[in-house]
Amino acid sequence: MRSSPAYAALVLDLPAVTVADRTSVALVLLAGAFGAWVLGRHGHTAFAFVTLCTGSTLACLQLLLWTRSRLRPRLRLERAPDGELRVCTGDVFAVPATVGSGTRRLGASVYLDIHFVLDGRQTAYGCWLTPYDVPAAVLRRWTVVLPSSGRGLARDAPPVTLA
Repeated sequence: MRSSPAYAALVLDLPAVTVADRTSVALVLLAGAFGAWVLGRHGHTAFAFVTLCTGSTLACLQLLLWTRSRLRPRLRLERAPDGELRVCTGDVFAVPATVGSGTRRLGASVYLDIHFVLDGRQTAYGCWLTPYDVPAAVLRRWTVVLPSSGRGLARDAPPVTLA
């Protein structure tokens, strides 16, 4: 079986909410409940209540952010055959993008740090993609393509078109 060449056109639909996001909310809820349980066992019921409320509040705030992110247009990362990396949002045409220095391969998953200009504003998009979010074959292909798409972008500099 032959793999596609690194210069092949690729498309990656980025999910609004990833498995990592869901896991982080579960961990915050569990940490708040466990902290409340430990404090309650030691007789600090007021601190236990505050800890439980804090964990619940943080989880609710994250759920509100998910609702807002689901209402936004979906992002799609594209790599043209000429090597240019672009981000498409809903009905907006594709804008040039640059791979940031935070992009990493983490085992079978990938953390994306993508920078682009949208509506005249510098935008940074960070997302941890696992095989539960995107098929593993697609992630493997993107781990080959991303390093060849260029790295680094100053925070206040406009993105460059990649060759």
